[in-house]
Amino acid sequence: LDPLADKILTSAAFIAFANVGIIPEWTVWVVIARDILMTFFRVLSDTVNLPVKTSNFGKVKTFIQMIFIAYVLITHVLFDGSLGIAAQKIGVTLHDPDIYYYGMIVVTILTVATNAQYLYDNVQVLRAAITKYFGNSATEKTL
Repeated sequence: LDPLADKILTSAAFIAFANVGIIPEWTVWVVIARDILMTFFRVLSDTVNLPVKTSNFGKVKTFIQMIFIAYVLITHVLFDGSLGIAAQKIGVTLHDPDIYYYGMIVVTILTVATNAQYLYDNVQVLRAAITKYFGNSATEKTL
């Protein structure tokens, strides 16, 4: 359940950020689509009794997503001035739409790259699922 909790947390934060115009909406859709695909893939792997191989790259991606979310939240709290003038000065410096935009682009690229790696590293799950649901001849033609 931990990976699912991470996906829900990051997706909710990204949706909120896109809703207020901090990050581009299309990047959020890419991240959510990847998360849905990977959740489906994990369910598929369970149906063929094969574990999904995880990698440190995926963990790094999640860590960077969390750092990005924390950065956006902290800079907005500092920027709005509710913590005082000194904090607001720091917030003004850190509150940069370009950092938000390019930070989310990096997160999106990492998201797509980890998805490709998961699928590549777990091709045996795809083969087993095709064999189970479509027969051996489909596996030979497809993969």
